[in-house]
Amino acid sequence: MEQVVWVRALSGCRLEVGFSDGLQGEIDVEPFLFGPMYAPLREPTFFQQVFVDSFGGVAWPNGADISAAGLHRRLERELALAV
Repeated sequence: MEQVVWVRALSGCRLEVGFSDGLQGEIDVEPFLFGPMYAPLREPTFFQQVFVDSFGGVAWPNGADISAAGLHRRLERELALAV
Protein backbone atom coordinates (compact mmCIF):
# COMPACT_ATOMS: atom_id res chain seq x y z
CA MET A 1 0.00 0.00 0.00
CA GLU A 2 1.29 3.44 -0.96
CA GLN A 3 2.21 5.92 1.74
CA VAL A 4 2.77 9.64 1.66
CA VAL A 5 6.49 10.31 2.10
CA TRP A 6 6.35 14.10 1.93
CA VAL A 7 3.69 16.82 1.87
CA ARG A 8 3.65 20.57 1.35
CA ALA A 9 0.67 22.88 1.78
CA LEU A 10 -0.10 25.16 -1.15
CA SER A 11 -2.59 27.99 -1.47
CA GLY A 12 -6.29 27.32 -1.12
CA CYS A 13 -7.07 23.75 -0.09
CA ARG A 14 -4.32 22.20 -2.16
CA LEU A 15 -1.48 19.93 -1.12
CA GLU A 16 1.59 18.84 -3.02
CA VAL A 17 2.36 15.25 -2.06
CA GLY A 18 4.85 12.53 -2.87
CA PHE A 19 4.03 8.84 -2.46
CA SER A 20 6.21 5.81 -1.79
CA ASP A 21 5.44 4.46 -5.29
CA GLY A 22 6.89 7.60 -6.93
CA LEU A 23 3.56 9.26 -7.75
CA GLN A 24 3.61 12.94 -6.91
CA GLY A 25 1.60 16.03 -7.66
CA GLU A 26 -0.90 18.60 -6.45
CA ILE A 27 -4.23 17.56 -4.94
CA ASP A 28 -7.31 19.64 -4.19
CA VAL A 29 -8.37 18.30 -0.79
CA GLU A 30 -11.43 20.51 -0.34
CA PRO A 31 -13.78 17.54 -0.97
CA PHE A 32 -12.28 15.86 2.13
CA LEU A 33 -12.89 18.87 4.39
CA PHE A 34 -16.36 18.27 5.81
CA GLY A 35 -17.48 18.08 9.42
CA PRO A 36 -16.36 19.97 12.52
CA MET A 37 -12.95 18.26 12.75
CA TYR A 38 -11.99 19.68 9.34
CA ALA A 39 -13.41 23.22 9.77
CA PRO A 40 -10.10 24.64 11.13
CA LEU A 41 -8.31 23.47 7.96
CA ARG A 42 -10.13 26.17 6.01
CA GLU A 43 -7.97 28.71 7.88
CA PRO A 44 -4.79 29.09 5.77
CA THR A 45 -2.44 29.36 8.76
CA PHE A 46 -3.77 26.12 10.25
CA PHE A 47 -3.84 24.33 6.86
CA GLN A 48 -0.11 25.06 6.51
CA GLN A 49 0.60 22.88 9.58
CA VAL A 50 0.03 19.64 7.63
CA PHE A 51 2.45 16.76 8.25
CA VAL A 52 2.89 13.09 7.31
CA ASP A 53 1.44 10.95 10.10
CA SER A 54 2.71 7.60 11.38
CA PHE A 55 0.25 5.72 9.13
CA GLY A 56 1.57 7.31 5.93
CA GLY A 57 -1.35 9.69 5.46
CA VAL A 58 -1.48 13.40 6.16
CA ALA A 59 -2.67 15.04 9.36
CA TRP A 60 -2.99 18.31 11.24
CA PRO A 61 -2.38 19.16 14.91
CA ASN A 62 -6.10 18.92 15.81
CA GLY A 63 -6.21 15.23 14.77
CA ALA A 64 -7.83 15.78 11.37
CA ASP A 65 -6.33 13.41 8.83
CA ILE A 66 -6.68 12.10 5.29
CA SER A 67 -5.60 8.58 4.39
CA ALA A 68 -2.86 7.89 1.89
CA ALA A 69 -5.26 5.69 -0.10
CA GLY A 70 -7.80 8.50 -0.43
CA LEU A 71 -5.16 11.00 -1.48
CA HIS A 72 -3.59 8.56 -3.94
CA ARG A 73 -6.95 7.86 -5.63
CA ARG A 74 -7.72 11.58 -5.80
CA LEU A 75 -4.34 12.39 -7.37
CA GLU A 76 -4.67 9.57 -9.92
CA ARG A 77 -8.10 10.95 -10.87
CA GLU A 78 -6.82 14.53 -11.17
CA LEU A 79 -3.85 13.44 -13.29
CA ALA A 80 -6.11 11.37 -15.58
CA LEU A 81 -8.41 14.36 -16.11
CA ALA A 82 -5.43 16.58 -16.97
CA VAL A 83 -4.41 14.36 -19.92
